[in-house]
Amino acid sequence: MQNIKGYNSNKNFGLRCENKIKNFYENKGWYVKQSPGSFGINDLTCIKKGQTHFVQVKGTRNPDKIPYISKDDTNKLNAKSKYNNAVPIIAKVMGNNQIRINNGINKKKQFIY
Repeated sequence: MQNIKGYNSNKNFGLRCENKIKNFYENKGWYVKQSPGSFGINDLTCIKKGQTHFVQVKGTRNPDKIPYISKDDTNKLNAKSKYNNAVPIIAKVMGNNQIRINNGINKKKQFIY
């Protein structure tokens, strides 16, 4: 599958990262809707038992680096989440397939999977 044209493009890499987080949420019983074309501030909308998470997914191929999200994007995610009574989530996929999930408001609250 990795020999298919465009498989290693940045867009396809980003979609694979989003799918990894989508599967993570679905395996925990969440309903997940992916934003078409990943346009907008949140890539995924996850709903479970009346709770909504707006998830921004960032990924890197480098196992030694943590993906970067700009302060502007973080502020937009937080504002949209507050307006819609949702929880802002930043999900980072590292090159070693490690997943880090942060609450967008309190970046110190981090879960590693």
